[in-house]
Amino acid sequence: MPYPKITKLWGLLEYKPQWTLSPQGWGILTISLIILLILLLRIVQPFLVVSQPIPSQILVVEGWMDEYAMKTAKTEFQQGKYDLILTTGEELGEGSVLASYKSYAGLAEAMLINLGVDPDKIVVIPTPRLKKDRTAASALAIKNWILASSLPIKAINLYSYDAHSRRSWFIFSRILYPEIAVGILAYPSPFYEPARWWASSAGFRTITSEAIAYLYAILIWQFMG
Repeated sequence: MPYPKITKLWGLLEYKPQWTLSPQGWGILTISLIILLILLLRIVQPFLVVSQPIPSQILVVEGWMDEYAMKTAKTEFQQGKYDLILTTGEELGEGSVLASYKSYAGLAEAMLINLGVDPDKIVVIPTPRLKKDRTAASALAIKNWILASSLPIKAINLYSYDAHSRRSWFIFSRILYPEIAVGILAYPSPFYEPARWWASSAGFRTITSEAIAYLYAILIWQFMG
């Protein structure tokens, strides 16, 4: 049976009946959202902390990582039998306690040498100091160096830190494509438990901030592309 149309205020307002959720419907919706949240909590960390290496003789290391990450980067370099290790990172500002290394790329070189990596196997590729797009700047610097070299480099493996690895992989792949294929290796953070990342402030900050940054990177590159 159709409902009569009710109007007020000289026809400016109009009442119409509408469908709404019943208590059972609200219950199903709530349970569905809880299940979705649980699934999201379980899959987001493994998605962001990604390792998918490819056959390559070049290992690229993001220089802003700490010495613990550099130790595993050294192990990967030796076990993977790479020919070269390229370090990236922006210039260090004057007054910094690390200023003598000139850049994070230079700092990474120093740590790797201290860990026993042959200096002749390391190539330092710094970038200028930037307020944004630092990863993109590093990727572009790596690409320019490879294309300017006489080496037949068609693939690299990028060594990054924890949840930052997915975003770095995405940006490097977009910039180096199609000339150079990019694999990825992630150093897992020791500061939170991966299966319960939301249970610690370090894990919550890391995963949520990197998830947002990754989505932002996808949107930016979509508009740019």
